[in-house]
Amino acid sequence: TAFVEIGDALKAGLKARLPQTTPNDQVQIIHYANDVIELDIQAEVATILVITNNYSTFWKACIDGMSADVFPTYHTFSGVKLDAGQHKVRLYYDPPYRIAPSIGCR
Repeated sequence: TAFVEIGDALKAGLKARLPQTTPNDQVQIIHYANDVIELDIQAEVATILVITNNYSTFWKACIDGMSADVFPTYHTFSGVKLDAGQHKVRLYYDPPYRIAPSIGCR
């Protein structure tokens, strides 16, 4: 179960209740750095991926190369909505004071 503020849930297109994860769901860390997290995920059902880094509006997400919303879960962590299936998820930190070009979804 992931607790999400109702406004954030509506903005992310979440239903009132998503199915629980299953024993066959898998998360593999591909790359983990201060400003980029890349994961391979297998989800049997639509779910919320909770990333236990502190939530910030500067964290952005790409799911299978497409931009996705990052929203606060448990008031402090980051979450993204995932449909059932195999996914490549990339989260990247993109503050407005960044000197280098944004990584973005590629």
